[in-house]
Amino acid sequence: MKIMKSSKIDWLVIGSITKDKIFSLGQSIDKLGGVPMYGGLTLKQLGQSVAVCTRIRDEDRKLLRIIRENSIGLFIGYSRDTTSFHNYLDGNNRRQKMLASADTIGLDIVEKAIDEVCPDFVLLGPLHPWDISKDVFSFLGHSQCLVATDAQGLLRGEQNGWIEGEVSKNIDELLFATDWLKVSSEEIRLLKSVTKLNEIDIIEKYELKEIIITSSCRGGIIWSADASKVNFSAKIVENISDTTGAGDVFFSAYLVARVCMGKQLEESAKEAAIIAAEQVSGRHINVYL
Repeated sequence: MKIMKSSKIDWLVIGSITKDKIFSLGQSIDKLGGVPMYGGLTLKQLGQSVAVCTRIRDEDRKLLRIIRENSIGLFIGYSRDTTSFHNYLDGNNRRQKMLASADTIGLDIVEKAIDEVCPDFVLLGPLHPWDISKDVFSFLGHSQCLVATDAQGLLRGEQNGWIEGEVSKNIDELLFATDWLKVSSEEIRLLKSVTKLNEIDIIEKYELKEIIITSSCRGGIIWSADASKVNFSAKIVENISDTTGAGDVFFSAYLVARVCMGKQLEESAKEAAIIAAEQVSGRHINVYL
């Protein structure tokens, strides 16, 4: 059982910042993405102190101006490339193609960040199986930091550039490091089919506090360590602008309400759904990107 320690900052967000192109309704737009963007900016907007640990090509460091302007600390490692995706949207459905990936975020840069800013919480946002080194997961599993994880990157792989569902060989190390796990409904089905465990079994095996399962416009389910579960609804959005990043925004908003402010499951999910709806309608983080 991890014990929360006194921190210099609240959250360290670890993961790639991406250069994305969004294709929707016959048009395309360029945006920045990744959990450090959607999740980090959401945490900051909700009153948390935040730092980001990432790797990006030197020529693209100017793109991080948005992070700096929002008073978010930066720990940047050199990379030969910057992670880049093409996102093809059809309503709430999305297909992704990965064009390039940054070098793996290793333990050296993560240890340096944690030593300097002493976070109480870590938000892990791997986007693909080699985004974050498994040594980082093992280190965090034995650290005093409480860890929230969006596991999408270790529940998908690449086939000819296209992103498809696949369970990474490093999933155990990631889950053992995690306290709050966020997955989509498709991802939890894949995880259950491979592990042969149900939600409560997964919580017990990996000593999770909660599993947050999102189902886009259908809302989702939250499972707790006491074997209880809560269904939550998504807030209806009449004019969908862009669903990209909505899951990251929801998860970060939920963590602030539930973990940082100690609110009940239902209230936390409701507040997070409202903020995620703002993202989908084109407000919230989209105004920065």
